[in-house]
Amino acid sequence: MSCAPSTKIYGVSQPISTNAPTKSDFKLTDSLNESLHQFECYESKEESMTRIKVLSKLNALVKQWIKTLTAQRIPNGHELNAGGKLISFGSYRLGVHNSGADIDALVIAPRHVARLDFFTSFKKMLLENSSVKNLACVENAFVPIMTLMSTLNNLVWDPRINYSDRFHLMPIITPAFPEQNSTHNVSKSTLHIIQEEMKSALLICDQIHAGSATWNNLFEEVNFFSRYRHFVALSMNEESNEGFFESRIRQLVQIMERNCQVKLAHINPKKFKSVQNASVWFLGLELIENVKNLDLTAEIEGFKKNVEKQANGIQITLDATYVKRSGLIKWIPVADLKKGRFVNKCTGTTSKKRPFSSSPISSEISQVAAKKPCIDINVRLIKMKSNN
Repeated sequence: MSCAPSTKIYGVSQPISTNAPTKSDFKLTDSLNESLHQFECYESKEESMTRIKVLSKLNALVKQWIKTLTAQRIPNGHELNAGGKLISFGSYRLGVHNSGADIDALVIAPRHVARLDFFTSFKKMLLENSSVKNLACVENAFVPIMTLMSTLNNLVWDPRINYSDRFHLMPIITPAFPEQNSTHNVSKSTLHIIQEEMKSALLICDQIHAGSATWNNLFEEVNFFSRYRHFVALSMNEESNEGFFESRIRQLVQIMERNCQVKLAHINPKKFKSVQNASVWFLGLELIENVKNLDLTAEIEGFKKNVEKQANGIQITLDATYVKRSGLIKWIPVADLKKGRFVNKCTGTTSKKRPFSSSPISSEISQVAAKKPCIDINVRLIKMKSNN
């Protein structure tokens, strides 16, 4: 009978190893921390203090705002007892945020303070404050709130009962009741991208343990434009409405996936500034083999209609244009095209070689294009204007 102490297991899966860390493990941990500091993943003390000061000032403004409204609506000195405050939540509240991350905050106010007041009088107070440099109000944003439910039936994720749950591709279930799938919006394309990134990370981690690579290789940016040959460029000039548009780009990915000739659609979340100083987002496309012509007009039109329905008074003018990899230089600066390590889609390997040069296009890209002919894709230029 073994006298070894039993290890308490949390969750449903067994630990990979219960052995104590070795000297090599401690050395790898130290080098990982050094790399995280090098990539500025940890927040500095100055940045932490800045966050605390900002939250303190906002909390004071919230209390002042609530007292002002209370004095107007409930006179006779009740404003002195008016409650309300600003609280943080999310990654900052949990202490797991990284440097440069935003702060999720919630205003708690008495019942005589309405939602409309937040977007009118409080907005005015913020605009009049000299410390506020940029303010964008999103009145129609969908934010889950805590409400009282008459029943909890059919809220638990269960593919045996709920038919729609059977279509979820990568279920990650929350560990609290009612259990929900936190990755319900993972699509065919995003699942493939996640899997490929995990495979690449595992390969690099194996190389790190073997001593042939460093943690810096794991965190190095991958050149997005070397992954694909075909792109859809989405450009717009209204900077004030960029947040609204960015939250809806993923709908285009889902629409593209319905086209049987599109194998994968990958949106680059990074926003670029074009040569014409417009904001541009790029959607990389991987097509099935032996495709000679592809018309994506219907997909762009469908995306246009969806955005128009959700605009609600927001005016957006969007240009959607098909761009070959060799034509990207006409859109964004060469410096943006050279960032990160080059990915060879045929072999799945990465290289330090840059896929782009200023002019002409590098011979490497020309050789790849010669092996596999370019595919002509017919995409009409869509100019979107929404005045709903």
